[in-house]
Amino acid sequence: MSERLTNILGYVALFAILGAIWILFGESNDSDTLGDRKAMFPKLEESINLVDKITLSDAADQIIIQKDGGVWRILSKDAYPASAPKVRRFLLQLLQASRLEPRTDDPALMHKIGLGQAALGVTVSKQDAVVARLKIGKQKSVNEAFVLIGDEPKSWLVQGVAKVTTDISDWADTRLIPIAGADIASVTLTDGQMLRRDNSSGIFSADSKTEVIGFKAEELVGYLSNIQFHDVQGLANPLNEPVGLIGYKTYSGVTVALSLYQDAVGLWAQAEVKWAESDIAANALIDGDKDPATFAAQLDQRLDGWFFLISNDPNTPLTAKIDAFSAPAKQ
Repeated sequence: MSERLTNILGYVALFAILGAIWILFGESNDSDTLGDRKAMFPKLEESINLVDKITLSDAADQIIIQKDGGVWRILSKDAYPASAPKVRRFLLQLLQASRLEPRTDDPALMHKIGLGQAALGVTVSKQDAVVARLKIGKQKSVNEAFVLIGDEPKSWLVQGVAKVTTDISDWADTRLIPIAGADIASVTLTDGQMLRRDNSSGIFSADSKTEVIGFKAEELVGYLSNIQFHDVQGLANPLNEPVGLIGYKTYSGVTVALSLYQDAVGLWAQAEVKWAESDIAANALIDGDKDPATFAAQLDQRLDGWFFLISNDPNTPLTAKIDAFSAPAKQ
């Protein structure tokens, strides 16, 4: 047998031995070494479809989301409807989360990974029985966080836990009016002046016959189409008089009116949505799959009885007057 062949057979035998060692000893069952890939919350796995309450608390705030009659509502926000897809996504994240690495069990060091007073406490319940409880600390990455699980003294780096807070935007659909800016045909400003957009050319004009700065009008329309609210209150009647009223119409005949109220917190809005066949613009192209009358009625029902905190910016374009959109007079 040649020396070359002997060497080859030797390497083959060596790899076979190493392979056998790996099979026997390569996978450790020690969860402190490789992490526990089993469900972190077995009770949640057994009853995820029966969960009816989620409580989240941090040092400054608390938010309680509870299912009532099949609808998720934010109890700490006057029972405003929560986003069912957002709630479901959060529960699925907890169900699929897995431990990656053990971390400190020293209480004096927990604050360094966000598991001190700054931690977010989460309790998930089913008919008042807790099925998952944890504290979420700092995010190591978009999908990894430091976590304390139940009553376990040891912290873990966990995969599958995205950043979540007590902010309403994490639990509700906070886009106030889901109407595209391109669908807005006219805007009535707080001073009563109207900006109109031609549905053929897209050019804005004003009732006052002043020349309109097109990009500023477009910015206002874009703002109106994407107003996000930061808080919500269920009130039958406003606590004070409105500081202004801004409204707009779509080419398909939907009218939106926003009554604006100012307090120490910021600018609040009460919204009303209507539809009238007489308000359909000439030559308007209406999406056959989206009946404007039904859309307006459903949207108005969702908004009725609620006040929305929409801005804490004193220079919000919602209160701008016609002068802000007018070109300087030519000399």
